[in-house]
Amino acid sequence: QRVTSEGRRYSATTRDGERLQVVVIDRDLEGAGLLSRAWRTLRLRDDDAYGGLSMRRTLERAALMSYAAEAAGLPTPHLRAVREVGPDASLLAYQHLEGQTFGAIEVTDDDLRGAWQAVRRMHDEHIAHRALSSEHLLRDPDGHVHLLDMGAGVVAMSDLQERIDLAELLATSRSEEHTSEL
Repeated sequence: QRVTSEGRRYSATTRDGERLQVVVIDRDLEGAGLLSRAWRTLRLRDDDAYGGLSMRRTLERAALMSYAAEAAGLPTPHLRAVREVGPDASLLAYQHLEGQTFGAIEVTDDDLRGAWQAVRRMHDEHIAHRALSSEHLLRDPDGHVHLLDMGAGVVAMSDLQERIDLAELLATSRSEEHTSEL
């Protein structure tokens, strides 16, 4: 189990042997990240900072982003199930992708090229990620780059949201470049 501002994350296996990544959203995490979202709104005039306040809204946003990414053919894990598991919790189950995040590997030029191409494809579909860090970029065993954790993203992105994504990816690219030089 790993707890993030989006929810508690688990690895699971179905009866058929399919591996899944499960995110459980519960009422305990409803206010998580409120202060940072409010600060981001004030600092960047981002009108969507309060998107994670309710469990239902967080669930619906994550599902929307997964469906939009899949419809656009983006390299993201496919959403397999969305369920309410009681009055105080819901879950999203995603396809498990083999590979390692950029934070866990020595990133190559091909990895960076793949990340920039994936983000360009995403932006061509007017989708913004809003959290492009080394932990949200994954290289699979075949060398393909995937975008992870799209739940904070937006459809019909603004120019500002696109520029923020590009700045985040540039900062991530630069930090990976300096890490590989060490």
